[in-house]
Amino acid sequence: YYYMNPDFLIQIVNEYLSFAPQQPLGPGQPPNPILKRCGQLLEPLTRAVPGLLEAVYLMGKVKFLSGEIDSAQTTLQHCLDQDSAFSDAHILMAQIYLHQNNFKSANQSLEVGLSYNFEIKEHPLYHLIKSRILKKQGDVADAVKTLQVAMALPGVRAATAGQSMGTAALKSK
Repeated sequence: YYYMNPDFLIQIVNEYLSFAPQQPLGPGQPPNPILKRCGQLLEPLTRAVPGLLEAVYLMGKVKFLSGEIDSAQTTLQHCLDQDSAFSDAHILMAQIYLHQNNFKSANQSLEVGLSYNFEIKEHPLYHLIKSRILKKQGDVADAVKTLQVAMALPGVRAATAGQSMGTAALKSK
């Protein structure tokens, strides 16, 4: 534990993840080298310090982005078993459920995360996931409203090139 410097390793993984793809790899795609490196850093850390929830969460995120959906879900469930108030894990679990087209569970994960931490409603990713759920359920008008709320959040860039980001995000999924 002492020689690993877990805080530093977590910072490195977070930096790597800023350059990693933000959508999971599809079947048959080659593994992303950045995600592979993140896994190499996190694997020994999570084995040595299984109670370090941020590292376990990041491992779940790396597995999700690598296309290992079931493994990511198991890892995140372990994380939530340890601390059910870990709202970032609930958001990632919602992304996994959305990826599996399990809209009810995705929405439930968002709501549970929100019940533990109301600040996640100030996070654009919360609104993006919520709008994708609404769109997949056929409620496009509410999905657009949700994206407009996200665009009004501090730190979110204004739409460019005359196209609404809400419309662009809805078209991408």
